[in-house]
Amino acid sequence: MVSEDILLQTLSKKVLVATKEKKSLAQCSDEQLEVSGSIVAGAFMHGLEDEFHEVRKAACHSLGTLTILSSKFAGEALNLLMDVLNDDSMLVRLQAFETMHQMATFGHLKVQEKHMHMFLGTLVDRNTLTRSAARKVLKLAKLPDLKLFRSTIDTLLDNLEMCPQDEADILNVLFHIGRNHGKFVVRIIEEVSQQMEPVSNGKLGFDNVRVGALLVLAISAPLSQERDCSIPPSIFSYAVTYLGRISHALSDIIHQEGLLNYLSQCSRSSGPYDMEFDFSAKRGGTSEILSPTVKKPREAGNSLVEYSLDVQDEVTKSMNVVLEKVKDIWPFVQAGFTTEGLRTLRSCREELATLTSGSIASGGSFAFTMQYIKIMKLLAKAWVNFVPSRHLPSSGMGDLDFVLGKLDARLSELKSTFIGLSKVEELHILELVLVTCMLKLSKVEICCHLGTLRKLSCTMAHAESLLEDGTVEPSRFMIEVRKLLSEIGTSLNGSSCNPVLFRRVLESFFLERLVLCGGLKHIKADLDIPDNDYEHPLCFVAGLPVGIPCHITLHNVSVESRLWLKMTANGIDDTHFVSLDSNLFGGCDDHRIVVFTAPFYKTPKAFSFTVSVCICMEYLSEDEDVSFLKRCGPRHELASLCREKEVFLSMVK
Repeated sequence: MVSEDILLQTLSKKVLVATKEKKSLAQCSDEQLEVSGSIVAGAFMHGLEDEFHEVRKAACHSLGTLTILSSKFAGEALNLLMDVLNDDSMLVRLQAFETMHQMATFGHLKVQEKHMHMFLGTLVDRNTLTRSAARKVLKLAKLPDLKLFRSTIDTLLDNLEMCPQDEADILNVLFHIGRNHGKFVVRIIEEVSQQMEPVSNGKLGFDNVRVGALLVLAISAPLSQERDCSIPPSIFSYAVTYLGRISHALSDIIHQEGLLNYLSQCSRSSGPYDMEFDFSAKRGGTSEILSPTVKKPREAGNSLVEYSLDVQDEVTKSMNVVLEKVKDIWPFVQAGFTTEGLRTLRSCREELATLTSGSIASGGSFAFTMQYIKIMKLLAKAWVNFVPSRHLPSSGMGDLDFVLGKLDARLSELKSTFIGLSKVEELHILELVLVTCMLKLSKVEICCHLGTLRKLSCTMAHAESLLEDGTVEPSRFMIEVRKLLSEIGTSLNGSSCNPVLFRRVLESFFLERLVLCGGLKHIKADLDIPDNDYEHPLCFVAGLPVGIPCHITLHNVSVESRLWLKMTANGIDDTHFVSLDSNLFGGCDDHRIVVFTAPFYKTPKAFSFTVSVCICMEYLSEDEDVSFLKRCGPRHELASLCREKEVFLSMVK
C-alpha cells in the first residue's frame, strides 16, 4: 500500500516527501518500487483544477475512495472539497458532497469552524439538488462544539422558512443531527423552551414550522448515544400535536403508530430510559433505526414500546432499500440531469438482478419493484421534455406521445396485476397516473384532451375516495390538481385546456419515497407451447383453422376474472381473441393449471407465418365509458399476464 505521506503529497503541489521511500505498490509482486514525492505532488489538486468537468468529478470520486484509508488524508482532502463547492459544474459539486458523505460514513469527516461558512451556505442554496446533498452529509456529520451545532440548527431553520417544500427532508435531518449530538440538543432546547410553550389560549401555534422543527430536534435526544432524557415530558406531548408532519418526515425510520407510542411513553415519564436500539447500516452509507425499544428504569426485559418498519419479510426490506434509491433520482430529473437519474435506475435494476433466489425473484414485492423501476425510467424520459432549459435535448412529439402512452399502459398494469396494495401504495400509483395525465395536457401538440381530462377527473375522484377517512394526508400535488379541476369545472371542453395551467400544477409534484408494506401478490400467468420452435413448426392448411396447444399456469387469478388468449398473426396485423373459461382450470386461486387447444382462424395463404400469443385479463379503467361496450371479444381494458410467446406455423406440403 502507498504510505500516508505519499497520499498527503497528492494534495499539495509543494514537495513534502523529501526522501525517496520504498513501498510495495502491488501485492502480486515482491519488487519494491521507488516512489518519489515529486512524481505525485499535487496530483489531486491538478485533477480538481482541470478544465474538463469530467476530470474534476473523477478526481472527487477518487478522493472518496482514498479517504477511507487515512483520517489525516481525509482531513486535508476536506479543505480541497470545500473549495470544490464553488465549482461551475453542478455534477462536480454533487460529487464533492458524495465524497464528504462517504467520509462521514467511515467516521473521517472532521468538520472545523473554518469549513462551516462555506458548507452552511449550501443549505440555503437556490438549487434543490445542492440543498438536498448538503443535508445528506449533515445526517452523519459529527460537530465538535456547541457553537457549530447552534449555527447549523439556525441555518436549517432559516432553510425551512425559505424553502417550505423541503420541510420533510429538513425535519428528517434535524432528527438525525439530534440523535448524533444529544448533549447539544438538551442545551439548545433549554434556551428555546419558551418558544415551544402554548400561547395564552392554551393552544400551540400549529402553523409555526419553527416550533415543529424544534420539537423534532427535542424528541431525538433520548435516542442519542448519551441516552439523555432530560428533555421535559411536556415537550413530547406537544410533539403529538404535530404527529402527521413528523411521521411523514420520519417515514423512512418509523411508522406513525410506533412514533405515537414512543411520544406517549416519553410524555408520561421523566426517565431515565433504558434504551435498546438496533442501528442497521443501509446501503449507501445511511443508517436506519429498525427495531428500537423503550424500557422503564429497573424493569429490564419488560418492553413498553417496540416499533419498526412495517415490513413482513427480508424480501420486502431489500425492495425498500432499492426503492429509496429510486426516490433519490427525482431531484436530478427535475433539474434536467436525466442521464444521471437513468444511470441510478440502471444500477437499481442490476442490483435486483443479483437477487435470483426463487423465494425472492418469484415474490410479489420483487415483481412490483421491477415494474416500478421501468415506470420511473419512462417518467424520467417524459419529464425531460418539460424541463425549462434550452440546453437540454428534447425528443420529438412522436417520441413523447409514445413514451407517455407506454407510461400510461405500465401504470394501468401495475394497478390491476397486484393484490394486497395498501392505501398508501395505491395512492402513490394514482398520483403517478395524475402526473401522466398532466404531462399529456401540458403539451398543445398532444391530442385527445377530452379523454385525458376525463381520466384525470376520474382518477382524482378515486384518490379522493381513498382519502375520505383522513388516515392519509394528500400530497401537495394532489391538492393542486383538486383545485385545478374545481376551476375548470366539469364541462371538460377544449377551451379549458390551457397548457400553462397544467404546467403550473406539475411544478408542485415531487416524487415521494414508496415504502412497501409486504404481502403483495402478483397476478401473472405462465404460457408454454410444447414442442414448437423454428425447426419444429405446427402444420396448417391455408384458409382452415389450426389448433395451438397451450399449457397455461395461472398465479393468484380469481375464478371471477375474465381471461383472454390474445393471438396476433405477425406481418398481417390480424388479432384474434379466445375466451378462457375459468372453470377449466384445476387447483386454487394461487396456482391453477390447464392444457388448452386454442383455435386460430383465417390462416393466411403463405408457406409459413408466426403468431404472437399472450394471456390477458380484463380490468375496468376509471375513465372507461361503459355505455360503449363491445359486443364480442374483451369488453374492457386488458392487462397482459405474461410475455408474448411466438408460435411457428408451416403450411402442409
